[in-house]
Amino acid sequence: MWTRLIRARLGGSALVLAGARMTRRATLPLIFLFLAVVAIGCKPSTPPAPPAPPPPVETVARVHWLGMDRLLAETNATFLTNITSLPESKQLAKQTLDRLAVGLLATNSPPGTNPPPAAAEGAPSAPLTGVAALLRPLLEDLFRQESYLEVRHATNQPGEMVLAIRLDDERSGRWQTNLAVILQSRTGHIPALGQDGRSWQLPLASHPAAAADDRCLTFGRRQDWVLIGLGPETNLFMAELAALIDRDGQPFARQPKDFWLYANLDPQRTLRALALDWSLPPGLPKVTVTAIGDRGNVRTAAALNFPQPLPFNLEPWNIPTNLLHEPIVSFTAIQGLTTWLSALPVWRNLQLGSPPGQLYFWAQSGVPFLSYCAATLPDCSNRVTHVTDLLVNQANAWLTNNGLGRFDRATNYHGVNWADLAIVSPYLKTRTQNGVEFAFAGLESDLYTNRPSPAGLLQQVSSITNLVAYDWELTGPRLEQWLYVGQLLRFALYKAQIPPKSASFAWLSALETRLGNCGTVVTRTGPDQLSFLRNSGIGLNSAELDLLADWLESPQFPRGLHTFLGKPTPLPKRKSGASPRPKTTPPAPKG
Repeated sequence: MWTRLIRARLGGSALVLAGARMTRRATLPLIFLFLAVVAIGCKPSTPPAPPAPPPPVETVARVHWLGMDRLLAETNATFLTNITSLPESKQLAKQTLDRLAVGLLATNSPPGTNPPPAAAEGAPSAPLTGVAALLRPLLEDLFRQESYLEVRHATNQPGEMVLAIRLDDERSGRWQTNLAVILQSRTGHIPALGQDGRSWQLPLASHPAAAADDRCLTFGRRQDWVLIGLGPETNLFMAELAALIDRDGQPFARQPKDFWLYANLDPQRTLRALALDWSLPPGLPKVTVTAIGDRGNVRTAAALNFPQPLPFNLEPWNIPTNLLHEPIVSFTAIQGLTTWLSALPVWRNLQLGSPPGQLYFWAQSGVPFLSYCAATLPDCSNRVTHVTDLLVNQANAWLTNNGLGRFDRATNYHGVNWADLAIVSPYLKTRTQNGVEFAFAGLESDLYTNRPSPAGLLQQVSSITNLVAYDWELTGPRLEQWLYVGQLLRFALYKAQIPPKSASFAWLSALETRLGNCGTVVTRTGPDQLSFLRNSGIGLNSAELDLLADWLESPQFPRGLHTFLGKPTPLPKRKSGASPRPKTTPPAPKG
């Protein structure tokens, strides 16, 4: 049998006969070759390399929110409790949750689904119906109850996430039912109910936008916690947190303090873990943030760890003290922005050379428009001349159809002013102090008094050797100024103003007489690290509060800002051959 197989393998009898005719001389090399192969084959074989270990799974996001109910019960939250109990605060919270329920569903609608129409500006929102009505109480639970979020990720692997919320039985049952119905409405598939009747699971592949995703959304309940997991069908991460709840009564390690908010986040890794296609700037830092009550204030601290060493060296402060005069209601000093500004396309297109090394902002009490800015610039006079040429020769053409006023070369100083705005007269000029030239800008003529700049305030800036940024303000008075200035600039540039009859505007107006000092310090605590520390009334300064209101009133909330997405106030018609002066003043910030 073996002979027949060999003959068949060699192609028949002709090859066998040919091999029989081989001479002895030709046969010997083949024998040696055969022996060599056998000898090599008899050597001990090298064991195969062990498989590469799987990439390590790392926590890329961790957020613990104490919840408003527990937060406001603390003795250190008395001031914040008074703010949240205002009728304007309650109205804004209700509006925001209502609009968020509608907006989240609209921004994540399947293809071909029309988002619900937006309510008219200032009009009360209509009662929620359908899926939005089911989502609304879940959002309120996330706001009011304690929650914990953790995201884990291994390189080139799908990420895993678990959201845990501390809820009573009634709310837990509502989450189990409502969330399942919401997902069914979005995917067309019914989550599979678990054998215990208190859990369910939905494969993400059932969603049209995630057809290649083999992860599942899993819902479960453990003691007084609801767990929602994103991961494999057998979710070991979720089981791990459930075991922590059994052992410690909570799904996270105990902290030395009950922070109101604790967050540790790697933005880029988190987006990859959750397969989100958001575009973020490169080089973002890993961030750790904490917020807690401190004798009636909110104490906020943060550490920002960048992937590369920070591209600047700290320099001695060169504060323009001869431009600062009491009564000061805010003061800001910043350095280290040169590299960041140089990378902005707007700055490069202006061809202004190297950006300023230090920036200063301040405001005086009195009329709302006493706000100023100064920057240290080499060759300052020529730079101001260049900016003046750009504004007069190019920006005026844009203002003709898109804004108010015009830019004129100044006649009594070296610089430019924005004329015919009816209320303010913004300007840019050069000023000199101790032989150093500053580019100096303001919304109104600078107010000189016989009260020089506050020594104590400036001492705080100069005494911190690793200081990168300093900001202090009386938030209430400064917030009133931001409302006036922001509304006027939006009107002058033909952008949408924050609606004067909106809930956000009413809330900001109510805060003006209630908010006091806010102090912020940013220091360089390592070659690639910045540290942030703030003491404030409610955690935000006046500029951030104004920006928050702008976002909350966006017609596409939670997307965008009202300034850019809302309906602009119509510009007054221009008379032929006349200067572009408005017939009427801008709408008053308070309505």
